[in-house]
Amino acid sequence: MLWYDECVTTSHLSKADARSALARFGLVAKGILYLALGVLAIQFASGDVSSKKVSQGGAIKLVAEQPMGKFLLVVLAAGLVALTVWHVIMTLTGDPVQGSETKDRVKYAVKAVGYGGLAIVAISLTVNYWTESKQDTSGGGGGGSSEKQAADTLMGAPAGRWLVILAGVIIIGIAVYEIYKHVVEQEFMERFDPSLPNTTERGVRMAGRLGYFARSFIAGVTGVFFIVAGVQSNSDKTRGLSGSLKALAEQSWGPPLLWLIAVGFLVFGVFCFFEARYRRAA
Repeated sequence: MLWYDECVTTSHLSKADARSALARFGLVAKGILYLALGVLAIQFASGDVSSKKVSQGGAIKLVAEQPMGKFLLVVLAAGLVALTVWHVIMTLTGDPVQGSETKDRVKYAVKAVGYGGLAIVAISLTVNYWTESKQDTSGGGGGGSSEKQAADTLMGAPAGRWLVILAGVIIIGIAVYEIYKHVVEQEFMERFDPSLPNTTERGVRMAGRLGYFARSFIAGVTGVFFIVAGVQSNSDKTRGLSGSLKALAEQSWGPPLLWLIAVGFLVFGVFCFFEARYRRAA
């Protein structure tokens, strides 16, 4: 009986270790992605309008074009696959660190779909670069093709314009909630090992708050454009990341905020590396 208990315990630990390794590898890939996104956003904030589209697809392409880009792209693609699989596992089994309630699992499922899409883009670019066929898979124009497609789909439904407006309200609501939860309450610290060194803890708190603010604020701007698109019954009014940044740049008060968001993306990449290193296993 003792032998059986030891076997069960060892099996449980090995599964937990494998899951933790999957999560950490995925978080490293997420960090690389946000560092590249931050670089693109900083180029945009600096007035380099000729720079690539500021999007996650554009960030993947930027990674591919760096020294040792083919190797980095393989690592990034594998990491995004790991991130997707990790969120699928959390959807099915819950997570001891981030929660196992139904609302948590729905959130994991949504993220799994998003990361899965990014993984497909990264894998496609990996194949293209290794076969020397460098096709641009970073997406459409400054308005954000995925957002426009979503708005088009909703517009085609009964009471479509109201669904688009509702989508915008929901996006803004989630953004405000994320700012409160992570920027004000700093709930992300619950994911970290409590024995984190004091200096590291301060760095993690600063990086997390700034990074989550940048992500949430720009998501809120995207939500505003959904509402505008619904009010005007015109899906062309939607904006993705690039379009939202451009809209900020066109305002007299926009450039400082644009820089803050760009730096926030960079810092969030560093935050992901911190989490990969210091995340609680259970």
